[in-house]
Amino acid sequence: MEKEDLCNLLKERLWQVNKLEITAALRDFTEGETAALACLYKEGEQMTPSQISDSLNISRARITCILTTLRKKELVVMEMSAEDRRKMLVKLTAKGREVMSEKLSRLDSLLAIYVDAVGSGSAEQLAEILKKAVDCHDDVMKKFNAASLPD
Repeated sequence: MEKEDLCNLLKERLWQVNKLEITAALRDFTEGETAALACLYKEGEQMTPSQISDSLNISRARITCILTTLRKKELVVMEMSAEDRRKMLVKLTAKGREVMSEKLSRLDSLLAIYVDAVGSGSAEQLAEILKKAVDCHDDVMKKFNAASLPD
């Protein structure tokens, strides 16, 4: 297949994947409130707002809004750091851990159904292809950005 045809096929498949409900379920873990909860859940349940912001690659202002909402929902609490009183620590509440556990359980169930549907061999191949895409991403973006710079 010619490179241009392959690029068009990749665009089409990525567009189709983006419209799937499973992609929306995964996106929930990378954006907004669920992403912040997942970050805390994964990283040991205690982080500064800046650490969460950096981890999710979102602005400090956006994480402040997210944390305010999560506090109102009683999913996180914020406490002053004992070591450095200038820092605030964000911690999951029991309710926050329960919400994340339920969300992860639902996602795991959905992914298990997908593995059954496509077969474990295909799922493994897809995981390896996605890993390869992630591994080369930085180099691809460096080349793309270098090519985009004006002379």
